[in-house]
Amino acid sequence: MGTKQYLIAEIEICNTCEGKGIVYADIWKEFTDFSNQIDKSLSRKEQEKEQENWWNERGYSGWSGNCSSFNLPPEEEGCWNCEGEGKITRQVDLETVLKEILPKLQKS
Repeated sequence: MGTKQYLIAEIEICNTCEGKGIVYADIWKEFTDFSNQIDKSLSRKEQEKEQENWWNERGYSGWSGNCSSFNLPPEEEGCWNCEGEGKITRQVDLETVLKEILPKLQKS
């Protein structure tokens, strides 16, 4: 008979998405940063033209300062760290778990 190994599931809430399973898409972070850097002395129409140019450079057209006016990428996407699960599950060897928790139990 072969050697047995006992495993326990260690489940941790994802730090990247804080357990939600979704994150703000990188392209929208970039757009927000860009928009915050636009010269505020420009007219609203000029600011929107700057935003439109930004989207056009990335392959999107039709921006008019209104997100629903054309097909934009989604603002949120599945978390890359937990694959949209909101938690990360790892298999941990029972011996490792016991070495970690036994000293804590003995102190109690």
